[in-house]
Amino acid sequence: MDADGCENSLKQPASNGVWFVYGSLKPSELGFRQIEHLIDGHEPARVSGYRIWIRDGLPGLKEGQNHDGVDGHLLYAKVGKEIELQSLIKSFETETIYKFDNVEVSNSSNICVTAAATIFMRPQKGDEVFERPTWSISDDVYFRYGLPTLFKIVHESRQEGGHSDSLDFWQDYLPIMGSYMSLWTVMERYIQFTQPGLNPKSNNKAQDAMTRHLRAIELSDAGKDAYDRVIHKNKDRPQPNRGHPRNQGTDRFLIHWRTIRNNSVHQGKSAHADYRLVRNAALGLSEFLVALLSQEVDGLEFEDLGVASSSSIS
Repeated sequence: MDADGCENSLKQPASNGVWFVYGSLKPSELGFRQIEHLIDGHEPARVSGYRIWIRDGLPGLKEGQNHDGVDGHLLYAKVGKEIELQSLIKSFETETIYKFDNVEVSNSSNICVTAAATIFMRPQKGDEVFERPTWSISDDVYFRYGLPTLFKIVHESRQEGGHSDSLDFWQDYLPIMGSYMSLWTVMERYIQFTQPGLNPKSNNKAQDAMTRHLRAIELSDAGKDAYDRVIHKNKDRPQPNRGHPRNQGTDRFLIHWRTIRNNSVHQGKSAHADYRLVRNAALGLSEFLVALLSQEVDGLEFEDLGVASSSSIS
């Protein structure tokens, strides 16, 4: 047995395409679909002396005590795909948040392997320690607790707002507006974990990153299925912002909802006129997110909200 506790050792340089992943890039998580075509094999593994921390919803490694450990997977790149895999991982877990280093990992056969891993760049005050050694997307608090709470707030709201020059109107309107903004936070978390529009070879300057991600969701089977389950569809279609496509087809539902989000917070818009637009968009987006996450994330159940299965919506 080695001094570090492993029966054997394969401590070769990590540049050979061996990666230790513990977040959304694990084979059981949504991000893995972005790199799966480059992986020759994978196996469960554990790194000692580290803990998982959460920063803006994202998991990251930080050094801890010797008895600490994090469970994840070792990924082995296909021959000739090592550089491409490295590029995709660095696009997915960006260098603005993570640094890349080698770690000593014990695999399922208790063999020590040197692997590349992403580690938080520097401590931040808002970082929160994750108390368990294994992280999953289903643990995200916005998914598990935030979304069902927001769903109920918008569905229990009043259908029509009064005159905007009244206290009653603002007591109705601001919770809907705040809930709608928070629903977009849920969407942004999903995008962080999946990167649906990730394409490092793309040079499309006409679309920002969010538009590419939203379009990729709209074109996906999961996105189309989720939208089929939505009751409150896009009946009110605002004029797209400059740079967005002019086509107002129903397949651009997320783009429409994003336009409502952007217009409603723009200085000078009419709060009275926005009440119905924002409420309908919040209803639709909340139903879409529940239907999307129900099929995408194992361990999330929203049956009591009535949108989890296609049979619940006509």
